[in-house]
Amino acid sequence: NISGPVSVITVTAEGSGYAYPPLVRCYLQTSSPDTDFVDTVPSTDSFTVSLVDGKVVSVAVTGDGGNLHAPPQVEFVNLLGVSSVEIQNGGEGYDPENPPAVSLDEAASAEDAVLIPVIEDGVLVSVVVSSSGGGYSGDNPSVTIDPPPSGGVQATAEAFFSPTPGSG
Repeated sequence: NISGPVSVITVTAEGSGYAYPPLVRCYLQTSSPDTDFVDTVPSTDSFTVSLVDGKVVSVAVTGDGGNLHAPPQVEFVNLLGVSSVEIQNGGEGYDPENPPAVSLDEAASAEDAVLIPVIEDGVLVSVVVSSSGGGYSGDNPSVTIDPPPSGGVQATAEAFFSPTPGSG
């Protein structure tokens, strides 16, 4: 039995097409049919992934590496980016010459999405995803839309996510 923190990760399959460094998960596969994995490394902050031309070339262990009891399996998990924003209520009273700022209440770990509001006749009719960003959890963060001028009605929207490019 091996016990102690993960200190080195050797990349044996680089994958391809990664737009952002993927998350790293270390785990032990169990032989029990009731559980899939145990002993996951607690923090994705424990690793720094380096990319060259969209391929994973190295993984540095920067945190404590967890406390695994055998050599772990390692997988790379694509980060999520914003794929679309659906308007729930377009609100009223927005100025198309001075549109509201639109953002997510969750900070991305790699790059924030760029969201552009489209106003017609004072109503938020759509939000264009100019850049999907990367590194969102996808746990339904709220879309924050600046309020309209006094007397207007607040717009609301919901964001949807998809994996950023890359495979490993």
